[in-house]
Amino acid sequence: MRGSQQRVLPVVRQGSEAVTRHRCLHKLLTFGFLWLVVTAVPAAEPQYTLGVVPQNDAGVLHTVWEPIAAEIRRRSGIDLRIVSTRSIGAFEREFEAGAYDFAYLNPYHALVALRLQGYLPLVRDTAAPLTGVIVARQDSPLHGAADLAGQRVAFPSPNAFGAALVPRADLARRGIEITPWYVGTHGSVYLNVALGLAPAGGGILRTLEGQPLEVRQALRVIYETPPMPTHPIVAHPRVGEAVRTRLTQALLALGQSERGRRLLAAIPIEHIGPATAAEYKALESLGLDDFYVRD
Repeated sequence: MRGSQQRVLPVVRQGSEAVTRHRCLHKLLTFGFLWLVVTAVPAAEPQYTLGVVPQNDAGVLHTVWEPIAAEIRRRSGIDLRIVSTRSIGAFEREFEAGAYDFAYLNPYHALVALRLQGYLPLVRDTAAPLTGVIVARQDSPLHGAADLAGQRVAFPSPNAFGAALVPRADLARRGIEITPWYVGTHGSVYLNVALGLAPAGGGILRTLEGQPLEVRQALRVIYETPPMPTHPIVAHPRVGEAVRTRLTQALLALGQSERGRRLLAAIPIEHIGPATAAEYKALESLGLDDFYVRD
């Protein structure tokens, strides 16, 4: 019996070692296969945000911008998400903190964004300059800037460039004192004036032209600013040059198609072209820093 046991024990050990080696080999092969599968799957394209200054309410803003974002995704492969805020003040806090990868913002915002975060202008409307306006009702006794003395004037926000910042600075330099009333968006300005809730209100010519017919017919322009560079689309410097170039090329190509021009016209951008930082740095000569309000 002892001899028999001695012969059996080595066989059991050898079998155990063989099983162990088999299991280890199986694990190595499985791990290797999984590694090949994982490394064969390409990394997901990152998502980028485009913050849009809320000149109109959020519903209108997304109706205008979502088809443009879809075209950019199709043409460039860039996954672009449109981001909106309830007010221009909230939008300012976001871009000043560098929250957006890309942003569509007013010309003075572009200068502030360049100073604080290094945002780089990519494209803008090159067809016509930006013109700020102050409107009154058709039946209003107000006919010019001097008539605004002592009046309550509706504005989107203190820093809405052509709609508030430039007009407020200009009126102050003329010694015309007004009572500003900030109502959030350009559309709200025009509606408040049309309804008689404010004697006058500030906007820009292009957003005025985009209002419903009944609102436009109720208003007339009593003041215009000098012409200025238009709203650009800018990129945060953390966005790589290759991605910035792809987005710029997609937008410029969009302006070459009939459908693309219709989509851009709703922003409104009549003719899209390249933008430079120098165009917005030139706004420093207007001396608007004293009138720019930080929330």
